[in-house]
Amino acid sequence: MLRAQGAAPVLRLPLPADAAPEAIAAAVRAWLQAEARRLFVLRLDHFAPRMGVRWTRLALTSARARWGSASSTGAIRLHWRLMHFRPEVVDYVVVHELAHLRHMDHSPRFWAVVASEVPDHVALRRELRTEGAPHS
Repeated sequence: MLRAQGAAPVLRLPLPADAAPEAIAAAVRAWLQAEARRLFVLRLDHFAPRMGVRWTRLALTSARARWGSASSTGAIRLHWRLMHFRPEVVDYVVVHELAHLRHMDHSPRFWAVVASEVPDHVALRRELRTEGAPHS
């Protein structure tokens, strides 16, 4: 991503000048997914030690109805389209999934873990729900 001083950001991709719209869309999606993976790993690595949990694997998803999921093995799945949200929303989803590594439910204990890292989680969850379900 390049940005001239005072100008809008420009994404330069290694495509021929006459690339088909489908090829451009695929290249942009691949770039977004790579950036999502990079960001998600940073945020998982930031929050996991603070929360006393260990994640083992990250998978990006294009699920139709979920922004994320966690398994008892420490595997975390996050929807790559979270990249379209502001950082606080991304952090809420990351913390939500990491909290499942402590409590595999949505009990009051689970929400207490989420609130310990993201005190404004209720508003952020509302923002995420207002946006609607992810689109594949």
